[in-house]
Amino acid sequence: MILILGGSGFVGMEIVKVLRKQNLDFVVVDLRKPVGLKSSEFLYQDLLKENLNADLVKNATVIINLVGSPIVRRFSVKNKALMYQSRVFLTKKVVNQILKYASRKCVYLQASGTAFYKPSIQVVTESGEPGNGFLAELTKDWEEASGPLKQYLKRVVIVRQPIVLGKRGFLGVYRLFKFFKFLPVFKIDNFKMSFIDVYDLASLYVALIDSKFSGVVNATMRKSYDYVNFNQMLKELYNLKPINLNFRFCNFLSGGMLVEFLQNYPIASDVDPKKEFNLQFKSLRACLLRYLK
Repeated sequence: MILILGGSGFVGMEIVKVLRKQNLDFVVVDLRKPVGLKSSEFLYQDLLKENLNADLVKNATVIINLVGSPIVRRFSVKNKALMYQSRVFLTKKVVNQILKYASRKCVYLQASGTAFYKPSIQVVTESGEPGNGFLAELTKDWEEASGPLKQYLKRVVIVRQPIVLGKRGFLGVYRLFKFFKFLPVFKIDNFKMSFIDVYDLASLYVALIDSKFSGVVNATMRKSYDYVNFNQMLKELYNLKPINLNFRFCNFLSGGMLVEFLQNYPIASDVDPKKEFNLQFKSLRACLLRYLK
């Protein structure tokens, strides 16, 4: 049985779709039951307030940890604390339950982010140095929280995710601008963005279940894009009028979130978690055509 913590979210529900296509049994543990899940496929638990159900842990062959409050929000003291608690503190609680009740053959997959890395104009792979700042420290502590499992479980995999594209999430914001007939443009030097389609990310999680891979993997397209490429594609597909927004003012409104969120860099992967796994959506244009038209 596959246990998906935080599976009611954007990525989790896409994983559910892939698991169903392969007729694999799963249980989602979260605060909200999505439409379409059977009662036997969902358990309500507030994991910040209570321990993960011991019976579920005992019966799990795979545990996928996706839990975490949204990152794209104002970086206030309160929101930062919630982001940290819902990832680092909660993961430590989950790890304790796994050490107590899980089979040593259980496979553990955990989400993380490419914000882990130190900014660079060069391509960054899994061996890249950790960065500084809130998001970098958050992802570093998040990954370290699962450290004790490496000596206990059969396999532990950390999936570092870049910007995830889909109807919800990052592209969901841009789809709103189609209604307002303009395209916001932020001009940032040496700004590179790395992406993955949500379907490909979900498929990668499921592929990792049966692979022999253990360690860290960057889940990303091979090519990164700068703001010129990105905005040009959006302009062509949307036929919108570009408007330069005041980046400093927008960053002030977001409490500094924009600086860290857009402090991206070209990301690649040195590892091949499963040779037969290939991205269905290999380019940014393919994703934009899928979602934005």
